[in-house]
Amino acid sequence: MVEHPGMALQILNRLVGLGCTLALDDYGTGHSGLDHLQRYPIDTLKIDRAFIEPMMKSAQSLEIVRSSIDLAHSLSMNVVAEGVETGVAHEKWLELGCDFGQGWLFGRPVALQDMATQCVKI
Repeated sequence: MVEHPGMALQILNRLVGLGCTLALDDYGTGHSGLDHLQRYPIDTLKIDRAFIEPMMKSAQSLEIVRSSIDLAHSLSMNVVAEGVETGVAHEKWLELGCDFGQGWLFGRPVALQDMATQCVKI
């Protein structure tokens, strides 16, 4: 995507045309920035776990997270909080309006072949 953005856009649009949805992983770090939000057909923004600790201790970091969630929602995107490991972090993400959480609070990583035995019908 970084080296060939035009080709990436064509491929992503074809995937969307087939019914796929796309998530921008690790938002706020590395190559996952604002440019991708305006260039590609992204449906879900996954906020990197690197923001959890700082947002709990810093008003500035908290505002960065809050504004990122608001931005995603204004663009009709869902928001996933990555790396949610504590109930306190979970409550904060809910308070901020995050749509989904991912992390050890909800379940440990498992191999694909073991997933069926660990899923519970609700």
